[in-house]
Parts: sequence; structure tokens; C-alpha cells
Amino acid sequence: MTNKNNNLSPGDRDRLQARFASLVVEQGLAQKEAAALCGISRKTACFWYKEMKLADRIRKKKEGARRDRDSANGLVMFIKKKYPQDYPLVENRFREYLQPY
Repeated sequence: MTNKNNNLSPGDRDRLQARFASLVVEQGLAQKEAAALCGISRKTACFWYKEMKLADRIRKKKEGARRDRDSANGLVMFIKKKYPQDYPLVENRFREYLQPY
């Protein structure tokens, strides 16, 4: 596939790609929405999505969040059993991890 954005320097293209990747991976936007915010075509967005393997990065991020949640749940359950007087403090601290996805 040829790059139709010939007017962009390689540095500008890299910054635009990084912004697109950030919108898709970190903020969870759809390719179409991220493309509109970056001012690129959907075809270019699709090409970059495949080229940068963003699906793998999104999957790894979700798996990492799941592991964090499972670890937090295990820790909270341990404290609830072993140190019940401290449970309310721990529950408040890890509340964001205890919410189901």
C-alpha cells in the first residue's frame, strides 16, 4: 500500500501514528472514531491498525487488567479472612479493581 500522505514528513507521520495508537489502545476508541480525530482516512486507519498490531496490544492490555483484578481480589479475600478488622480499609483502596468488567 502506498502512503498517500506524501505531504507528511516521516516524523509527523510517526507522531500521527502514535496518536492514533494511543486513541485506540489507551482510550479504547474505535478505529473509525480515532481516524476522524486524527484526520486520516478509515483505510489508512485500518492499514495502521494491522501494521502496528494494535489488536494484540489491546488484548494484552485487557489480559493485564484481568490479572490485576484477579490479584487484587485474591489479596482482598486473604485480608478479609486473616485480618477482618482491616477489610473496610482494603476494600476502599482496591474498589476499582474489584468491579467486574
